[in-house]
Amino acid sequence: MESILVNELSQTISKQIVEKLFEMGDLNRQSAPTVAGGNTIFDLDTSYAAAGGPGGETTHAVQRKLITKMLNASHYIATEGRVGPAQFAVTNGNLGAALRDVIGYTINPVKSNVNAQGQLYPVGTIGDVQIYVDPYQKYNDNRILVGRKNQPDQPGIVFIPYLMAQSISIISEATFAPRMLLRSRYAIGELGWYPQKQYMTINVTDVNQYLA
Repeated sequence: MESILVNELSQTISKQIVEKLFEMGDLNRQSAPTVAGGNTIFDLDTSYAAAGGPGGETTHAVQRKLITKMLNASHYIATEGRVGPAQFAVTNGNLGAALRDVIGYTINPVKSNVNAQGQLYPVGTIGDVQIYVDPYQKYNDNRILVGRKNQPDQPGIVFIPYLMAQSISIISEATFAPRMLLRSRYAIGELGWYPQKQYMTINVTDVNQYLA
């Protein structure tokens, strides 16, 4: 029972951290360079390939363009955040599969046993960027969050546990059945000046399913 409660707690924390990261990425988008239509220069709309593209676009060419967008966002983070380029990317299973099919992708070399059910899991790397899939991100939610995990003395998002997990066992007065409660106190805080500069959300529009 305690293991089930701990797993539920860890899933909740994982979801809240990812939501906070995307919130920071969306905030950074507001000051990012834009193109016609209001999208940032890091967003990708694959409809350009259906229109003929710059010269016979293929599925792999579109995938490579997505990688270019991610690396472009990584360089923007390094320039604006003044700490370094992106270290990780979080996306859904759909885009995660597309990224695994590109040149330069490296399969996750170590079998991970630290990721419990329902949490982020690593699927490999592209360059120096570790790719993670969020099992809670819907398949039609084609967004990619690129960012970096900084040191405690650098700006970014930090997880602050006050009371990680405390279990309490009681006996029900009505049924005399054992009950177990698990409580936790923590915060997901913004650290330093302009912490949003360490993250960027990339929106991908793929109506024609080039990346599916």
